[in-house]
Amino acid sequence: MVLILFISFFIIQPLNANISIREDSKPIVVATTTVLGSFVKELAGDYLDVIEIIPPGVCPAHYDVSPSDIQAIENAKLILGHGFEPWLDDIIESTGTNASVHKLRSLGPWNIPTNAINYIYNISQILSEEFPELSSVVSERAEEIEEYINTTAIKLKEQADELNVSTIKVAVMLWQAGFVSWLGFNVVATYPPPETMSTEDILEITSKIEQEGITIIIDNLQSDPTFGAEIASQAGIVHVVLTNFPDAVPGTGNYTEMIKYNAEQLFSGVNQSRLITGIIGDLREQVTSLEFTNKILIGSTTILGIIVIVEALVLIKKKGA
Repeated sequence: MVLILFISFFIIQPLNANISIREDSKPIVVATTTVLGSFVKELAGDYLDVIEIIPPGVCPAHYDVSPSDIQAIENAKLILGHGFEPWLDDIIESTGTNASVHKLRSLGPWNIPTNAINYIYNISQILSEEFPELSSVVSERAEEIEEYINTTAIKLKEQADELNVSTIKVAVMLWQAGFVSWLGFNVVATYPPPETMSTEDILEITSKIEQEGITIIIDNLQSDPTFGAEIASQAGIVHVVLTNFPDAVPGTGNYTEMIKYNAEQLFSGVNQSRLITGIIGDLREQVTSLEFTNKILIGSTTILGIIVIVEALVLIKKKGA
């Protein structure tokens, strides 16, 4: 026993050292979504077998569990969920798994960087408790991830300020409202998942777009973005689609890449909306100019007509004389 502890002491090294865990004996950690899986992978993915249940492009509430998912949960050492997966408790109960289960719903929307850091530290604490041999690695990596998220967040906010996004009025799918507000956009309206919306709800959104001068509608990829696309097309405004889960779009393999991608989509949308607004403004000026020219022409024609009539009357009077 003393020998084992002695060896363990030297093989558990900080960040870049190798911890001796056989590939075929890595503990299984099941994450219901890719955002939770991404955090676990960044913290200790090289020492754990991380299995993500729900594909990143699918809404968690609408996911149909597969037999391989059930097997993964049955064999897991640790299960991480959000708390809004309607099927998770039933599977845990039916499999009789001995896994430790943690639900992180109380931490709020993860697409806000400050909340994401809370997720990182909560998950790092869970991993340290479940796998004490990884404690030092997980602790150091949590600090590095926090620094990277903060650095990225500062850059994104600076870009948003440069674009003066606070002047941009937007309508946003509810699950993306936190991130969009955090960046500084003027969120005038939000809407729930399209399948839950009534005709009255849809009419309210379309009315606000027209009345409030909303120039961008922002959808959530996992919540059927066709709704926003149709509304944007009808209103002649910009449509932007963001993702709430890493790996749903190429180049978004982890959380930080995901928020960078989302911010880039929004910034591009701002430029498009301003281009459209500029074009519309130019067209309005041209129309106004044409209307003014038309009025001048009508006025000139009227005056000429009057002059012709007056001259004709003068001639008639002279002949009569």
